[in-house]
Parts: sequence; C-alpha cells; structure tokens
Amino acid sequence: MLGSKPAKAKKARKAHVGQSLTYVKSRVAKIMTYIASNPISERKDVATLKACFNGNWEQFVTAWALREPVLVRKYYAKPCNRTVRRLKLKGRYHYLPTRCVKYMKPSQIAKWCPTLVKELASALKQVVGSPTLVNYNQFKRVASKVYGIGQYSLEHLFRTALLMVNKGHPCLAFVVMGTGASNRKYDIFKHHSINDLAAFNACAHALGYTQPIDAGELAYALCMIGDL
Repeated sequence: MLGSKPAKAKKARKAHVGQSLTYVKSRVAKIMTYIASNPISERKDVATLKACFNGNWEQFVTAWALREPVLVRKYYAKPCNRTVRRLKLKGRYHYLPTRCVKYMKPSQIAKWCPTLVKELASALKQVVGSPTLVNYNQFKRVASKVYGIGQYSLEHLFRTALLMVNKGHPCLAFVVMGTGASNRKYDIFKHHSINDLAAFNACAHALGYTQPIDAGELAYALCMIGDL
C-alpha cells in the first residue's frame, strides 16, 4: 500500500498551510475583493430579514431559523407559532446549510420551547446592544439549549442579529461559522503570523484595501469562496 488516506490528507494539510507569503497575500486580496463586490447585507436572506425586522427579537430568532426569504416573509405576515407549523418550502433550501435542514424545518422550529426562545431573544438583545462581548457567554449558554442550534449556528445567529442593527462583529479573533466552515481555513494566515482581524486588516491595508472588515465578514467570505 503506497500511502493511507490519513497520511495523504495530513500531507495535503501541510502543503496548504505552508503556502508562501505571496500566495497568502493573494488570498487576502481575493477575500477583500469578494466582500467589496458581495456585501453580506445584500444577500437575499439577510436583506429579507432586515426588511422584515421590527425590533421584536423573539420573532427574529424564529425568522432567522426559517432562513429562506419566502418562509420569512410568510412568517412576518402573521408571526405566530401556528403560522410556523403551517409553513412548507417548495423546492430546496438555498440559504440553510444542508446539515441544519433536519433541525430547522418549520415543523421542528414550531416545537421549540417558547420559554427558551424568549430567554434566547433576551440574551441576544443584550449582547447585540453591548459594545463588547461581555454578555456573549450567557448568549451561548442559552442558545445551546435550543434544539438544533450548535456552535456554528449560534455564531451565525449572532452575526445576523448584528446586521439587523447595522453593527459590525466585535470579535477580534477569527470566527468559524457557516457551510464548509473550519479552523483549517485560517491556518494559512496563522502560518505567517496573521493571527487575528487586526493582523488581517493590516495586511489588507498594506495591499491597498483601506476599508477594514470584521470577523463576520471574513467568515462569510471564507465560506462563499471555498478552499483557499
């Protein structure tokens, strides 16, 4: 046997991480260009949520879980649990990761405990209203109690909530969220001491990009661009 799959995968990871600084700078430029051309706030799912958002965070949590614009609009037309139970999506999901579909179908969301949703909405409102991440751990603890919301999903929920009130992601560390997300995608940057958003934006600025990005935008770009 010439080589096991784990050994080949390990070799591929090392090759991926050990890219030259010139290559890494080209990836930074690719990310910055993508974000400038594809603002996350203009994605149809985000734009629909924002257009419908009325300041009620309990309704927002449910609408965020529904995700698909057609479902979100129908829910906000009559925001109650009965509406959620009756919702059905014709066709496939475009904005909800495949791994989340079984947890966030309308029929599953309708089963969420109202008390937990209310608690989550309250925690989300507090952390979004804070200029720092002081209430973030409380938000995570509550979110993790809701069936179907895992680590990646709660990060996505927080980022989307920030967009509703036109706030950037306050975290300076790299954040993993979204389809295809993994810490590995940040390894090529860390290999060249680009260990956080400050270092990433400094590299981008040196390349001529004057508008910094936040942790949510970077995570979004990495998911949409795919492998670097």
